[in-house]
Amino acid sequence: MKTKEIVEGALVSAIICTFMLVNLQLGGILGYVIFLLPLPLMYFTFKYGFKHGLVPLFSSVILVFMFSSLTLSLITFLQSALGIVYGEGLRKKESSTILLLKTILFSISIQLISTVLLSKLFGYDINDDIDMLVQTMSLLDLKLATGLDFTRLIKIFVFAAIPLNGIFEGYLTHYFSRLLLIRLRFQIEKPKTIVEYNPPSYTGYIAIVFACLFFVVVNKDIFSENVQYILVFLGILSVTYLIIFGSIALILFLKTIIPNAKIAIFLITLFGIFIFNVTIIMIGFLYITTNLRKTLLKRLIDAS
Repeated sequence: MKTKEIVEGALVSAIICTFMLVNLQLGGILGYVIFLLPLPLMYFTFKYGFKHGLVPLFSSVILVFMFSSLTLSLITFLQSALGIVYGEGLRKKESSTILLLKTILFSISIQLISTVLLSKLFGYDINDDIDMLVQTMSLLDLKLATGLDFTRLIKIFVFAAIPLNGIFEGYLTHYFSRLLLIRLRFQIEKPKTIVEYNPPSYTGYIAIVFACLFFVVVNKDIFSENVQYILVFLGILSVTYLIIFGSIALILFLKTIIPNAKIAIFLITLFGIFIFNVTIIMIGFLYITTNLRKTLLKRLIDAS
């Protein structure tokens, strides 16, 4: 290894180790930006290759283990491994879409491993948190119109959040990885914003069906109990999917009316998500399945 490569590898290991130790001292607050952790090794792997990236990977894991715990070491390994996978993909000039899908799947796997396997390995029981959440919700005297078990329903919501969180973190890792390399003057394809993605129309029809079934299931006893729980899980994912694109459509529309009022656009969109969520869902469906996206983008370009 050349001297420059050794120095950069040591710096990458130091950055990763510092991130994890600072996160430990701050009570895990940096977990909200954990999607940034793969970036140092992504850069190093992209520049020097897969095999060379393994050296700072294991160095980082050993350093974190020396100063913290096995749990944080395993999380460091998983997040850093994602950086190596993404960096090697960029080095091989894989398409942006393939890399994004790989990153999202890897991130979902990390969420599953850290939530399910590591919790069992180190004696942490997620059911205790769910029970506490159920007790808190019971204080609000919330009752379901169906015979669904409230505890099991909360558990479905918690586990539905795992793939959603993985998708969110995977996309952010993908976006900021490309942004970092562009800032460092590497010649790579620019990252697409979520507005630039044109989701297949069939996904809108699938999502609206499961979203409708979700609202039916939580209000009426029609299907068997197990089928209801499956529909609730798929419904949560579908509703979230439609709300995301419905919010994008609303933001694009507001930008054509009040282009410089960013705070107002944010507050109106947030208000719409929580108060008029059914309307946002329908807008999301139209955004995916019709020419609404093209129309809004054209109006935005004309307005600017």
